[in-house]
Amino acid sequence: MDEYKEALAKAEDNLRSCKSDAERSEVVKSIEIFTKKLDEQARHLAWVQSAVFTLERQQFVHNLMNTVLATLKAASAEGPLFSFVPEHYISTLVNLNWLLLTQMHPTVPYSNINGEYGYNISAFSTR
Repeated sequence: MDEYKEALAKAEDNLRSCKSDAERSEVVKSIEIFTKKLDEQARHLAWVQSAVFTLERQQFVHNLMNTVLATLKAASAEGPLFSFVPEHYISTLVNLNWLLLTQMHPTVPYSNINGEYGYNISAFSTR
């Protein structure tokens, strides 16, 4: 998005220095294209913030992480027969934790999420 902003600013500067009508019309077309692209990207960013980075989505990921933790806790309580844990559960737990800590947008704070297992998600943060 920053590249389009810079290109738009340069095109507007070029528009002021245009001498011929043909050159001016080409620069105007470029400005229209950059403006359209910026509008599309702004709309997409707004959609992502309203549809993806929501408290509901964050709670869904948190609940999924709690489910994985509960599964691991139940499996470890069954004794040595169930002491082997498939790697899928561990990698899912790591990925969900990574998602909550690094991929959620700053407009959805994670500091208020307290886990069922006594952890506070913000304790793992590097932000």
